[in-house]
Amino acid sequence: MIYDNLEWIESSGFTCTHICVDKDKGIIYKKYKKVDSLYDIYDIYTRVKKFDFVPRAEFDFNNNIIIEQYMNTPLNYHTKPINYEQQLLNIHDQLQSHNFYHNDYKLGIGFIPPYNKGKTHSHFFVDKYNNIILIDWNCFSIGITANPYSNNMSRIIFFCKYNMVCIYIITQLILISIISYCIYKLKCKN
Repeated sequence: MIYDNLEWIESSGFTCTHICVDKDKGIIYKKYKKVDSLYDIYDIYTRVKKFDFVPRAEFDFNNNIIIEQYMNTPLNYHTKPINYEQQLLNIHDQLQSHNFYHNDYKLGIGFIPPYNKGKTHSHFFVDKYNNIILIDWNCFSIGITANPYSNNMSRIIFFCKYNMVCIYIITQLILISIISYCIYKLKCKN
């Protein structure tokens, strides 16, 4: 079979059970538990594929697999294109003009690399032409937003605008200092 030689990795997703990334071909394979999930995603894809910020995909219903463009540059403070704000607002406006809701805007900042082990949970990526791409449409809805917070483009713009890694590290250092001080005071008390 065509997929037997692929090195599948177990996925943390609810519907997608395994993934395989072929960086040489720029492709990601996603294996799903149920063909129904694949049909649901296919229905969504037929609605959103007209947008230039949606990666191209193929569906293999016989094997419950989606084959997509692989995106390896998550959008963040360091990778943002010059016109990132305009692109993000355009994505949001285009979706809203069709009454579409992604319902899962994520940056997946990955604050400290040793903690995220090279993984990202971002749904916004930057392609080789500096275009922002939005992936993972399985929370998609029409007409009603499932969660307004998960469709908040202002939050995504904010996290791109400011270096949240530095803010996170400073916050952690302050917290560690407070905890250390409290431990010191408790030891001195005894």
